[in-house]
Amino acid sequence: MKKSFLKISIILLLFIILATLFCANKIFKKQSNESNIETPFKIKKQMFYSGILPKSTSYNDNENWNLSVSQYTDIAIYISPTSNSSLEDSNTISSLYIDQIKFIKEPQIGTPSLYYQNPKKFATNSIYSDYLIENHLNYTILNFDNEENYDYYSTPNFFTDCSLPITLKYLNSDILKNYKVANSEPLIFNGQILKKSNINLYDLEASISFCINIVSNENKLYKYNMVLDIPLRYSDDTLFDKDISVSKDLNDYFKLQ
Repeated sequence: MKKSFLKISIILLLFIILATLFCANKIFKKQSNESNIETPFKIKKQMFYSGILPKSTSYNDNENWNLSVSQYTDIAIYISPTSNSSLEDSNTISSLYIDQIKFIKEPQIGTPSLYYQNPKKFATNSIYSDYLIENHLNYTILNFDNEENYDYYSTPNFFTDCSLPITLKYLNSDILKNYKVANSEPLIFNGQILKKSNINLYDLEASISFCINIVSNENKLYKYNMVLDIPLRYSDDTLFDKDISVSKDLNDYFKLQ
């Protein structure tokens, strides 16, 4: 009698465990599907370019260059209208802004900051110091794209048809201060300068989060919460070896609010 009761108890316990796992899996799948419901806008690609920015602070003709060394990463985020039909009020943009900017992981060395970046200057060491982003970046929406007019790109502008990516520059300033290089030595403009200084790459790791807000010409608000890890490695290469270039294809939809 006791053996029969034990067998029934084990069978019931196994049934409860399996039922619980089945329900949990259904809930997880439902949440996963709901988190990526198709809307008129999606993130289709991210591109990153990480490099080193040495800057001369002073020069002694008889002895050394004095350098301040920073690390930068240019970020491009490509937004795409999801409709295959012609552009309409539902899939074109009337307003775009970024807010809720946080450094969720700060580097152990240096001072991190985020700037608007001219898309025509992507993957260069140019910095638009007038466009330091504290917690909010508002874009001017333009109705057409003029490739010849560079003035469009030097300020935060975005095209209503999403033909231009969002471009930002992450800057970790003053990783090295007053770094001396003998004037008889060639100046190094890559990660070797960090390697020579015994900088640990792990101390430069950083992550940023922010929210991209889109208002369509139908006056509907869509949001996307972005989390980005600053790439310092790719495949077998690190920033000590060369500048790092990374591209990621995505298919993540904005959420209707």
